[in-house]
Amino acid sequence: MTPVSAELDRRFRDAAATEHLLDVAYDLVDTPVGLLLVAATERGLCRIAYDAEPEQEVERLAHAFGVRVLRSARPIDPARRQLDEYFAGGRPRAAGGLQPPRAARARARALRRGRHLR
Repeated sequence: MTPVSAELDRRFRDAAATEHLLDVAYDLVDTPVGLLLVAATERGLCRIAYDAEPEQEVERLAHAFGVRVLRSARPIDPARRQLDEYFAGGRPRAAGGLQPPRAARARARALRRGRHLR
């Protein structure tokens, strides 16, 4: 297999996110409390994991949000900036609320309609 340049790899990951081909984008963010795995869907932030094993976390993300999971920095950049501001003391709260997994959203919709899912 021919190695891919870092630039081509970054462009591929950015294009996948830009073209809406991902269910979840994630990246590892270095913070004062350690490395965080930060994940987002197009709807917003869906997971922040401390001391995560990336391979296991990717499986969890795929199960909860969809199988198209890819490490891509660009979709995570807004959360990364918010976390940087938070840890620098310039933000009262870190990134906005987390998006619940599909199953939880489906359960909530069903409950609003008066049905119960098992």
